[in-house]
Amino acid sequence: MKKLNPLRKIHLLLMIVLLFCSGFSTVVFFGGFEFAVAGKDKLEVILTGCTTLTVMVMLLTGVVYLIGGYKKNAAVYYKVFILLMVLVTLIDLITNMVCATMNVLLIIRCALFAIKIIFLLLLAFGKDLGREKTRIILYVIIGLDIAGMIVMLIIMSGTGFDFKLIGVIAALVADVTLGLAIHGKYSDKKSRGRI
Repeated sequence: MKKLNPLRKIHLLLMIVLLFCSGFSTVVFFGGFEFAVAGKDKLEVILTGCTTLTVMVMLLTGVVYLIGGYKKNAAVYYKVFILLMVLVTLIDLITNMVCATMNVLLIIRCALFAIKIIFLLLLAFGKDLGREKTRIILYVIIGLDIAGMIVMLIIMSGTGFDFKLIGVIAALVADVTLGLAIHGKYSDKKSRGRI
């Protein structure tokens, strides 16, 4: 295990806390607890539960990747982590499209999700992107998630607290994890003389 600096330890701790929050959210959605599912139809509850469950698996994969270090044999966790980010974003996009009454804010949120999916897929499957292009893609993804969080907070200011906020926070933490993974990936390549 690679020794983690204080910042990475804090980040890892935050990921573990969010892992438990996502676990709690998954239980309350699939358990049908009134305080979490009030005002939501059955399909939205199931899709939101699937989102929080996928967020749990994504965070767990990120934790394993961070603890295991960034060596080449851990590269599968990197790709799986990105693909789980795609899946979370896709389920959230579908939930917004089929379960909510469309308005300008939701259309903006859906557009942000769709663009994010494209950039994540580019990151997962793009060949020889190089450090700079990869960083630019990461910054775009972070920008999209910040914009999505702002839209979510505006929506919540009119409707009240929603457990979906945990997913929004988890997305930002996942972005930081992705940034650390990208940094580690290219540092490892440099140490092996690959760049």
